[in-house]
Amino acid sequence: MKEIQVEGKTVPIAVDKALKELALRRDQVEVVVLNEGSGGFLGIGSRKACVVIRERKWTGERKERRPAQKFHRDARPRNHKGGAHVPQQGTPQQGTPQQGTPHRAQSPIVVQEKRPAIGQTPAEIPPIVESAKSVVSQILNLFGARFTELKAEWDSRQSRVCVEFSSEPGSIFAGKDDRMLEAMQFLVTLIVSRKNKTPVAVQVDTQDHWKRMEGEILEKVTRAVETVKNTGHPYRLDPMSPAIRRFVHKTLEARTDVETVSEGESKWRKIIIKPRT
Repeated sequence: MKEIQVEGKTVPIAVDKALKELALRRDQVEVVVLNEGSGGFLGIGSRKACVVIRERKWTGERKERRPAQKFHRDARPRNHKGGAHVPQQGTPQQGTPQQGTPHRAQSPIVVQEKRPAIGQTPAEIPPIVESAKSVVSQILNLFGARFTELKAEWDSRQSRVCVEFSSEPGSIFAGKDDRMLEAMQFLVTLIVSRKNKTPVAVQVDTQDHWKRMEGEILEKVTRAVETVKNTGHPYRLDPMSPAIRRFVHKTLEARTDVETVSEGESKWRKIIIKPRT
């Protein structure tokens, strides 16, 4: 079985590169994402994507050679072994959220999300919280953004630092467009992690943006978990940002009845909730 590990600027680029080297088609391989890669923020923190490509093992039953049989014109397809295949009624259809296994030819990328373990001791947490608060304050001042009530605290359930500040309605960090807030959160996470030489998750919020979003996501996750428990089938959520995927993973990681994995590439990456095995 052929197997190769390849790096590229993005996951699709790395996959295409590996397929050319192995001289195989996309439906002939399995893809395991070791690192999604990142373009960073303003060129800071960029890293290449890394994937492992394995040639598929097609495990079909071997057909025994039998003498040719003569059939009458009114012969009907048979469902016993050796006869013609008869489609069964009630075969699961692709595309429903309750069905967990896509068609084999699509070969989806499914990989357990790699989430850095936050292992700070109680003595290390306060300096990290103050560090995140200081970094957010400096960035806001550099932007010239007016803010008040800047506060930071440790969220033990999500293993992250939560920094919240009050901004004016016309601020660049307010409104429905959350790209500036997400970019700032990414930059703060990167700076704090490097400064403390350990992976640290940081959430930067204003006007309860993330609280509202996480509340909506939590309702969908709760319904999805009930569906998985009732049907026994995996449930695919809509594509999410890395921060929201981490929130879902951390929310369900302690459950004994269901587990989560990630599927897809780039902005189409999503979470699958499935029965825990």
